[in-house]
Amino acid sequence: YTRLTYNNSAGQSGAAMKRGALMLNDMSKNTVAVCVTGQMGCDKLIRAGRELADRLGGSLVVMSALPKLYDAETARVLEYLYSCGAGADAKMLVMYTDHPMDALIEGFKKQGVGHVLLGAPRDHSSQMGARLMYGYPKVKYYALDPAGRACPVQDAVRPAL
Repeated sequence: YTRLTYNNSAGQSGAAMKRGALMLNDMSKNTVAVCVTGQMGCDKLIRAGRELADRLGGSLVVMSALPKLYDAETARVLEYLYSCGAGADAKMLVMYTDHPMDALIEGFKKQGVGHVLLGAPRDHSSQMGARLMYGYPKVKYYALDPAGRACPVQDAVRPAL
């Protein structure tokens, strides 16, 4: 797969510079990954991920695994996601792949991720969240509560495969 990364580190405040330093040196397990898709509604996930990373004292990486071929609409959404990521002082990692689950898990490992915030699937047939939890149980998973805050996904409610 191909990776494009974005790290907003220019002209930041003291707190933002501290987060930037964490991003550069962070192999701790306080790194939060927000998994996003090619949808415009992912900005609330990114904001919730920033709040979670701040609570944990960690850095934020926004990750997206997309098909190798995508359309103009996906390109527009990616521009929007880059803008949201920059506004949340996040590193952006976009992977073009035919194997999204494998790419995300590899990204978790390389980025030192200890916490993953997942969004709701576009349709009820998507099992990506369940497959990630089953395939990579080494991290703590979160979902958004009705108020838009990240809350832990309890082991008891993790879907079985």
